[in-house]
Amino acid sequence: MLDTKIIELTYDLKELLINSEEYKDVKEKEKLMEENCSDLLIKYNYLVNEYNNAIRFEKYGSDVNKARKELADFKLILDTNEYVKSYNEAYKRMNKLLAKLEAIIFEGIKEDTKIKLD
Repeated sequence: MLDTKIIELTYDLKELLINSEEYKDVKEKEKLMEENCSDLLIKYNYLVNEYNNAIRFEKYGSDVNKARKELADFKLILDTNEYVKSYNEAYKRMNKLLAKLEAIIFEGIKEDTKIKLD
């Protein structure tokens, strides 16, 4: 019966996370980013695929360095976009919260887990 209680509490925690300001902020910023940067995101995914293909076909003459440079140059453009920056910041805050929760939950249970409550 303890397993059932743990699972119930886990679902409660999930609900709390979904209703948290951090999660709402990530979802809001993600929506804004997708609405305002769809062309940039599509091009970025295209360049990632081109880079992966260049690596895959390197022995057949693909120019990996050129593909890497194009991807890196475009990533800089993407990362400096105000909507992308805002999303990345919100995403990092959410991940920080999740990492703290994981550390608290698994402290003493999972090897090498230490709580950092900065």
